[in-house]
Formats: sequence, structure tokens, C-alpha cells
Amino acid sequence: MTSKRIKSAFLRGVYEIDVEGGMITLPEAFRTQLPTEGDEGKAWLCFSPNGFGGYRVTRLLDPADAAESSCAFVRMDGQGRIVLPKDLRAELEIEQARVVVLVGMLHDFEAWSPGRLERLARAEEEESALSLSTKEELRMGCD
Repeated sequence: MTSKRIKSAFLRGVYEIDVEGGMITLPEAFRTQLPTEGDEGKAWLCFSPNGFGGYRVTRLLDPADAAESSCAFVRMDGQGRIVLPKDLRAELEIEQARVVVLVGMLHDFEAWSPGRLERLARAEEEESALSLSTKEELRMGCD
């Protein structure tokens, strides 16, 4: 019996990517980890809302395999370039910023507008600080 090692694909890192005419080029660290069709390096990507203002991006073999009706399909070419549809660019608020932030989430990645991601991070920091101060107040009340 022979065994074959399967390469684990982990998408990591945070990348700020320029948007030119609606087109972005995925970072090499993502391109080399995304499964593609044969040696051509092409793939279908599904952009679906993540519920927090960004989009979760997953790789599909075929758009017909998508379980999510809210999926916006984008074709990646062999060089890792994709053209974001105009409505997706508007939803991501990147028309004026001309920048999109890609965040690796191990098996997939997320796309964000820089401002929206910053606001979310700030809100999480405030919530965390509030939670910590509440725990300290409760502990002090028990002493």
C-alpha cells in the first residue's frame, strides 16, 4: 500500500491590494495555495457576505456546486487576476478608496474595505476593553 502526502493549503496574512479598473491581483501567498484547474492556474471564486460587512471568498470547482444563492462568482485567471463586479466593488466600498484588504482565514479568505475593517477592529477592541473592565468590577465587588 502506498501513501501520498497531500499538501495543506493555508491562506494566511493581511494584504492591502490596489484596485485598478476593478481588477486586483491576488497575493502570491494566496495564489500558490488555492487549488486550481490543472496547470493553467484558473479558478472560480465565490464572494459571499460574511455578515460583518466583508465578504468570505471560497474556491469552487464549478459555480454549479455553490450552495449559497448570495454568491458572486468571479473567475481567476492563470496569473491570479480577478475583476470584481461593479456591484461588489460598491458593496465593499472600494470605488473611492481604490484599495481592498484581503485577510487569510486558513482555508479561505475575506475581502474588506480598509475603512470597514478598521471600524470593526476598533469596535472589537472597545467591546473587549468593556468586557475586561466589567469583569474587574465584578471581581472587586466580590472581595
